[in-house]
Amino acid sequence: MGEEARCTVRFGNARSEGKALLETDELLFRGDFRVAVPLKGITALDVSDGQLRVEFADGEAIFELGPKAERWAERTKNPDRSSTSSASTGSRTWRSSISTTASF
Repeated sequence: MGEEARCTVRFGNARSEGKALLETDELLFRGDFRVAVPLKGITALDVSDGQLRVEFADGEAIFELGPKAERWAERTKNPDRSSTSSASTGSRTWRSSISTTASF
């Protein structure tokens, strides 16, 4: 996955601008405070008015992502689909393989 966005996050009584990262296994935020949300630990997910609302074991975090919120919600719901071993560009799919041969 590996997407990132500048945004504002609300978590508990705190609010901060910073960088959100959507990784393969977790949703991260780094600003005046840090939040790490394991994707498998998300209990509720909602998108409204450009805000991605995520509930997990530590509470609720609201990521103000604007137009990216819908896409991030979809990728958060289906992390396995978006992290494959092949890269897709338009209608083409590129796969790479590495072969090594050792001679002794």
